Amino acid sequence: MKKLVFALVALALTLAALMAVEVLQADSRPLTESNSAWNQAFATATKTAKSATSLKPTTTTTATTGVSVAQSASTKPVRRPTPSSTVTAPPTTTAPVASPPVDLNGNREIGYRLMRDRWGDDQWPCLEKLWTKESGWNHLKWNTAGSGAYGIPQALPASKMASAGSDWQTNPDTQVRWGLGYIQGRYGTPCGAWSAFQQKGWY
Repeated sequence: MKKLVFALVALALTLAALMAVEVLQADSRPLTESNSAWNQAFATATKTAKSATSLKPTTTTTATTGVSVAQSASTKPVRRPTPSSTVTAPPTTTAPVASPPVDLNGNREIGYRLMRDRWGDDQWPCLEKLWTKESGWNHLKWNTAGSGAYGIPQALPASKMASAGSDWQTNPDTQVRWGLGYIQGRYGTPCGAWSAFQQKGWY
């Protein structure tokens, strides 16, 4: 009987010892696995950190290259389109102020000035020759040879000049105005009247 009891006690102690060992092993296993997982995570993190560190120069280079390209683009001169044609404003011209020939005076100066109100300087030589032949530019000239023409334009009859002014007998300005109107109405220009005078001897 005693032997049986001792055997049962020994068996119980053995089972207790085995259970204790099993518990200790069970308690120690998670710690080992945790340490292994932590080591693996640490190694992975270290590797990732190293990889990230090795990639930084490439990123920096790319960024730097991008900045360089941007700076190059910003400093590149801008080419502006050239207009196909240039519009130039017409030059401003001022009509020359006519000046009478230096030898004009008296009635000839009046004749030139009033003629300029109707025609250009090219008509002056014809008018000057015409009335030089007719009256010598004498506003008191009577044609006493028989026709009775009077004044610078040798109006016939003389009283026709009254249409230009009542002072037609003594005012050369009035006579010239009438004479120029007569020439314009009958011949168009002094040169037209001079041409007729040369053909007929009168106008």
